[in-house]
Amino acid sequence: LFPCSLEGLTAEVACLTDAKNSPNRKCFVCATEELGDKKLLKCSRCKEAVYCGRECQTSHWKQSHRKLCCHSKKLKGLVNIDFSHFENFYDWNLISRPPMTDEQAEKQGKRAIRD
Repeated sequence: LFPCSLEGLTAEVACLTDAKNSPNRKCFVCATEELGDKKLLKCSRCKEAVYCGRECQTSHWKQSHRKLCCHSKKLKGLVNIDFSHFENFYDWNLISRPPMTDEQAEKQGKRAIRD
């Protein structure tokens, strides 16, 4: 559903959760609080992510925000969901398979044509 790793998604939702629960805005990377004349900078695209400076913004952009910036409204909605209701309901451990090699993809394509 989201174009990034589970770790990136989890980190992004954690930042949004912290932002929702904190009375003061905090940098999404280093958690520096906005105090008095020290204003944090918002992401110009989503207006949700905030940073204390260029270094933190660049770091977060490379880690995950580049892929998730346009999904910030959806992610912010996830913050409001109480996932404890889903415990013991579904196994969230997804099995991941390594990507197919070119040879495997070619063999699979030939099998599909024969069938």
